[in-house]
Amino acid sequence: AFILAFIFDNWARTGGEQALNTLFGLMIISSIGVVILSFVISFSMRKSSVKSTLIPIIIYCVLMGVMLSTFVLFLDWRLLGGAFLATSLIFGIMSLISLLSKGNLSGLAVVGMGLIFGSMIISLFTWFLSIISPATFETFYWIITFMMFAGMMFITMWDIYRIKKIAEEGELHGNVSLYCAFQLYVDFIYIFIRMVYFLAAFAGRNR
Repeated sequence: AFILAFIFDNWARTGGEQALNTLFGLMIISSIGVVILSFVISFSMRKSSVKSTLIPIIIYCVLMGVMLSTFVLFLDWRLLGGAFLATSLIFGIMSLISLLSKGNLSGLAVVGMGLIFGSMIISLFTWFLSIISPATFETFYWIITFMMFAGMMFITMWDIYRIKKIAEEGELHGNVSLYCAFQLYVDFIYIFIRMVYFLAAFAGRNR
């Protein structure tokens, strides 16, 4: 992300619009690639060959780096650093809760998915509010955003708990270990992106 942002930052000083159009094209390609590879990795995880999962994961991480380069290019490094520290703290707390818990945390997945699907259903009706009451729409928008964020946090805790159980059963090897690492990476990146969004919105309101 930092390397690509450095390249485009220097290119934009000389190339101008051409550099921005190229970056926009890369963002579209990377977004599509990330979605496709998410399914490919899930399918490859069932195979016995470690290589079949490793290569798509590497490509996924590269494409994600391309997408995150826009953060580095357009946002202040202090905001990104704060988001990274906040994400690390949240992820660390959730990991401790999941790893030290003696109970069954399978219910967290149900709660997390319920929050996410519930927020998606609510969001289907919020566009009416943008016409009737823009102020109310903004309130519901933030409610939906925090519901999805909370849902993802519950799912992340469930992922960590599930990986702990897999390790205890001695099955954390090969494609399984790679897929578990990939799942934690995806969870961390999602929380990081949300934290960047929250901090950027907070900074914008205080200007």
